[in-house]
Amino acid sequence: MKKKFFLIGALVLMSMSAMFVACEGNKPENGCICTVTPKEGEKETMRMTFEDMVDYYGVTTCSELNSELQDYIPASATVACKGY
Repeated sequence: MKKKFFLIGALVLMSMSAMFVACEGNKPENGCICTVTPKEGEKETMRMTFEDMVDYYGVTTCSELNSELQDYIPASATVACKGY
């Protein structure tokens, strides 16, 4: 009986964590903050409003903006965007 209880509890926890992570691609309220990290050098942070995202890149989520910005940075750098 205890094994079933722990199994069900573990499944519930995994499904709840998946639910919270799945919301990351939703439309940001104000825009996105993106951090560009080059292989060498300092990180650069930029803030982009939702209107600028749509006007300049034609995207509505931070994950789409992240993909678009990858085309404009060197291959040795990485970019990470999150909503604010």
